[in-house]
Amino acid sequence: MILLHVSDLRFNKPWYHWLASDSPAHDVLVITGDLLDAGACGRSGPAAGWVAGWMREYPRPVVVAAGGPSGPWDGDVSTWWIDRWLASLAGDRVTAPGGMTELDGMTLYSHPAGTGAGRVADIWAVRTPPAGPGVAWHDTGHGGGDPDLLYLIRRYGPRLVLCGHVASPLSWVDHFEGVLYLNPGVGDSLRVPNHILVDLDAGTVRHRALAADGGVHESLLGLGMPVGDIADLEPTPETDSSEPLLVS
Repeated sequence: MILLHVSDLRFNKPWYHWLASDSPAHDVLVITGDLLDAGACGRSGPAAGWVAGWMREYPRPVVVAAGGPSGPWDGDVSTWWIDRWLASLAGDRVTAPGGMTELDGMTLYSHPAGTGAGRVADIWAVRTPPAGPGVAWHDTGHGGGDPDLLYLIRRYGPRLVLCGHVASPLSWVDHFEGVLYLNPGVGDSLRVPNHILVDLDAGTVRHRALAADGGVHESLLGLGMPVGDIADLEPTPETDSSEPLLVS
């Protein structure tokens, strides 16, 4: 069972196209951070409709723990429009915030951002990281984590948390209070998003960051290994857009 984790797609269409056509082999796609950008959040915005259609046609199950600029307040149901829109995406192959899915004997829960909700699960997907781990700190030195979310994670005890929203984290991975946190960050490539492959069977985590010079920096970590044992692989050139960017 392989999870492909990306974050903060922000309606970058080439990234969506890459995921559907050229991404590495995976069984489940997990999206955290922001799905849309500030200009795409109108109640009837075409971007929201485009993303909804893309998600329903995606060839594999999708878990969404994402949001975006909140957009207008929906007085009919007393919530932000973005929350109602995300809930509408739930279906047979789409797990929306608040939902949970089974992964070959493990459970993955999508936490609804900004709420006190929680469920016991092996893996949590969250829009933004909790306060504390290195994935919540921007590389500029200021923190961007949610202290209330940290309380919920302590209470429900997931072993792995997939998050986004912090575009340039101090670190893409951190062990914090016995939990492994992953945040792929947002890279400089206009074609391929930063991404993480979590191989639950092999017990490995592989991070790919796309550099401004076209290089691909890879790091490999065993799920049971300390973060200090990360192996940085040799940078490789980014492939042409006509070829899949495969991870062996």
